[in-house]
Amino acid sequence: MHRDNSHEANAGQVGLLVAKELKKIHNNWLYLIIAVSVALNFYGYFKITELSALAVANTEVAWVKMYPNGTWDIDFTLPDNPERFFQANIDKSINDYIKYRYGRNPYSINTDFPKATMFMSSAMLSWFYDDKKGFDAIKIANDTVAANKYVNVIVNRLQHYDAQGSDLVEGMIYRTRVHIRRVKTDVHHTPLGKPSFDVVELQWRLLSRQEIMRKTAGSRESAKDLLLVNPAGIEIIQAQLFHDFKEEVSAS
Repeated sequence: MHRDNSHEANAGQVGLLVAKELKKIHNNWLYLIIAVSVALNFYGYFKITELSALAVANTEVAWVKMYPNGTWDIDFTLPDNPERFFQANIDKSINDYIKYRYGRNPYSINTDFPKATMFMSSAMLSWFYDDKKGFDAIKIANDTVAANKYVNVIVNRLQHYDAQGSDLVEGMIYRTRVHIRRVKTDVHHTPLGKPSFDVVELQWRLLSRQEIMRKTAGSRESAKDLLLVNPAGIEIIQAQLFHDFKEEVSAS
């Protein structure tokens, strides 16, 4: 009887030891499963973040790209490519510049001329305001207000016909021929004489973001004002106005 009780006690102790070991093994596996789960969650989070960043970095956008002969097509390129731009934005900016620069409205010329300057290179800007050998924009504006007459500018068509690099400025220099019709009117918008058919030969380029900040002396507000008027970031390097006799003959 004593041996049976001793045997049962030993068996009980063994059972307790086995139970403790099983519990220990169970706990170890539980901790391991938790650790693996946490590791997998962290890995999944960082992987998703990495893939999201990669997706953003490699997002392709369709752009309309100009060619020297005036044609265009759709181009897929990576972000931050400085040679990308929308054809419609370019054309609108050029249209706006032509109207600000060559139009005459006595009620808006004092804002139109400053808007035109937001497209000009520094050399062109100096010429524009030069009262000795330049355009003398202030006098022209005052004369326009005093005369109280208008010159309405209609852009008939644009021809982008050349693009080439330059050692003098960054990026490509583009050449665009703008065919316009100018109509002089009195204060009642009655035409005064025949319309004038002209061609404006432009040389221009696209400013980088860094150049826009330099152009506006690092002021974000000034840069914002410039881009509100000139959203494509065009800089006119040269502009020459010629009479278009061929167009005049065709219209008569």
